Amino acid sequence: MVTEETAIETPLRANRFGVQLPRVSPSHGFWETVRNIGWVSAGRLLRMGGSLVVGTMVVRYLGPTQYGAFSYAFAIYGLFNIASNLGLDVLVVSEIALTEDVAEEEAVLGTAFWLKVIASVITSLAAVLFAWIAHPGDKAVIAIVAMLSVASIAQGLDVVDFFFQPGRDPDSQCCRSCSCFS
Repeated sequence: MVTEETAIETPLRANRFGVQLPRVSPSHGFWETVRNIGWVSAGRLLRMGGSLVVGTMVVRYLGPTQYGAFSYAFAIYGLFNIASNLGLDVLVVSEIALTEDVAEEEAVLGTAFWLKVIASVITSLAAVLFAWIAHPGDKAVIAIVAMLSVASIAQGLDVVDFFFQPGRDPDSQCCRSCSCFS
């Protein structure tokens, strides 16, 4: 039953269909969500802008022929790198967000780390082997695939980011943006 007191506390407003709706006032949770979205968006825009600048400089430095070889090697690496992710990103973040036990959280993070490292080693070997079989005479493509693939083994360290994702804060976004440029 609506009393005069509750009507004063929650003023009603009519929408365009004439239905009376309670007026929603922004709460602390709303502004915290807006702030977190701002930090995530700013971090992503900073990384994307940095990637654009670095990519443009690489293209200008290498020229068409060498950049074509680099793009081909990067495509080979990318095909194999997809499998090394194992689809763990969303799964691990949701599992950490839902768990209350610290020991279980550490077990999930440790398992995800080792799975990503082992998968990255296997896919790195497979990518280099494929590049060697497909282009036995092109040492540049094989070397680029090898360098990119070996660097992808560090993907196991993504679990550190998974730890911070359920409760994003500005510090984790600043760390991600700084690591992009190092």
